[in-house]
Amino acid sequence: MRYSALLVLLSLSAVTAEQKDAADVSNCGKEEKGAKSLTLSLTGWRNGTGDWVAEVSARKEVGSSTRNVSVEVEHRIFECNGKTVILMKGRQLFGDVGNHGMEELLFNERHGKNALLLNGGRSAYRNNPEPQDGHGALFSSRPLKDDELFEVRVESKISKWGGNSIGIGVTAFPVSSFNSTTLWMMDIKYLTWMMYNNNIYVDGNVKKNGYGKSLSSLVVGDKVGVTRTSNGDLHFFVNGVDQGIAASGIPQHVHAVVDLIRDFVAVAIV
Repeated sequence: MRYSALLVLLSLSAVTAEQKDAADVSNCGKEEKGAKSLTLSLTGWRNGTGDWVAEVSARKEVGSSTRNVSVEVEHRIFECNGKTVILMKGRQLFGDVGNHGMEELLFNERHGKNALLLNGGRSAYRNNPEPQDGHGALFSSRPLKDDELFEVRVESKISKWGGNSIGIGVTAFPVSSFNSTTLWMMDIKYLTWMMYNNNIYVDGNVKKNGYGKSLSSLVVGDKVGVTRTSNGDLHFFVNGVDQGIAASGIPQHVHAVVDLIRDFVAVAIV
């Protein structure tokens, strides 16, 4: 996997929704010799209520290549010298598509404030694990495909917080909007399914008790995983063993989540 950083300052001008729609006509354009270049288009306009709307699109010609190309962009809005500034920052990802046509699963660059990524995003640990027992949420770098298993191995564990378990699950919450100061994923009250100990939580509330093997019993070297099946069922795995259906009706395009909290200090993607 190779990354190319993008940093864009977007200055908005007064464009009406009608003008934007008129400029939105689909058109392939002329072929250019620089086919390997990335075209990033930024458009800003005021909607019918007078609010600013910003739209980002990216295009790259890859022909019949099996190379996977995508662009991730995040933004924040702030005031500077009396003006509103929209700062857009992102990355262009290039990756060879494997046998299943899927980009490698890594940990997302958006995570809890105490989480640190290692080994190119394949490993993570929680900083200051003894004085602080949370702020260690980790997300997959992309949404899970149907029937794709996201699995991590416990790399480090302490005996400070009474053995409470690691958390693992999936979320449809926009990862780009995640607040790094969130203590743990039980505080997310939107389309989030998590397993802690042997309980299943939905949007922070317990929905199923006594499910599977308790995650608090995991030791260094043990593995835990999660998958969303093609029919929308959620399954958890402990050391490769399916613990059964934990929940149903899970939407597509969910990110995997690992909540690195309490006694669990470090994990690595298997």
